[in-house]
Amino acid sequence: MIPKRYLLVFGAFLLSMLLYVDRACISTAKDAIYLDFGFSDRQWGWIMGAVALGYALCQTPAGLMADRFGPRRILTAVVAFWSLFTCLTGAAWGSIRLYPDGRLTVQPLGKEETEHAYAYERRGFGGDCVYATQRHFVDCITAGRPFETDGEDYLRTLAVQEAVYRSAETRQPVRGISKTD
Repeated sequence: MIPKRYLLVFGAFLLSMLLYVDRACISTAKDAIYLDFGFSDRQWGWIMGAVALGYALCQTPAGLMADRFGPRRILTAVVAFWSLFTCLTGAAWGSIRLYPDGRLTVQPLGKEETEHAYAYERRGFGGDCVYATQRHFVDCITAGRPFETDGEDYLRTLAVQEAVYRSAETRQPVRGISKTD
């Protein structure tokens, strides 16, 4: 049986990867967004400013709440709200379904589901960063190549994060961080 600690680390890794992909997608998709919507540099600045403002407005209050109520409770609440609002975005105009046989369908609200022909098109990563991440994962698994980042890198990051929490609790600097802490 896999120890719970390893499952927790793996779950945290998946969450951090999701957050990285979310943040990277909008930047890497900039050129495709420019072409599709015809945004000016000024409009793009407003879009990126809104993203940064959203993070800025949420980071400090979330940190203060984590100090008051504990980081686990706040992280759980943040993930729950993030998941809720992610689900609600799909309800805005309908839904998209990917079936096990590879079919992709679209169903606008109040209308019938229709099949959507999806052909992957290489556009310099713009708009297809999730596909590129999945392709990298599959290619590395099938070819036996290492990933761009690995579990050891993630464990080192977690060790630093834990040291920061210990330092905050004890109000002392923490030295000699190792990945096994």
